[in-house]
Amino acid sequence: MRLPDASHRASEPDLTPLINIVFLLLIFFMIAGTLAARDALTITPAAAVHGDSARPARSLVIGADGALALDGQPLSLAQARARLDDAERPGVLFVKPDRALPAATLLEILGELNTAGDGLRVELLARRES
Repeated sequence: MRLPDASHRASEPDLTPLINIVFLLLIFFMIAGTLAARDALTITPAAAVHGDSARPARSLVIGADGALALDGQPLSLAQARARLDDAERPGVLFVKPDRALPAATLLEILGELNTAGDGLRVELLARRES
């Protein structure tokens, strides 16, 4: 009876444990990984031809019905204005409106926010249209 050469079997490493680990890592990162925090309201952002899109530190999301969420927390316009008035360093507030929001409603909200916070700079964000 002829047995296979022992040196031939030892030279082929078993890759099954490595493949299992790679798939487990893939599943872990697919489930646990998120790239950005989600907005409190579901909106379709307005489109812009030029401009950079950046994730701001302070953001105000405005829904199509005029609902507001400041820094991920839904609130009314009066509450948002009060929070911006209470801020020590107001800095920049990025406003992200829904595409279906009427322009008159947006101007009313921006006019109200313009009086909030000493030195607050309000910037309007839009999605870049390709």
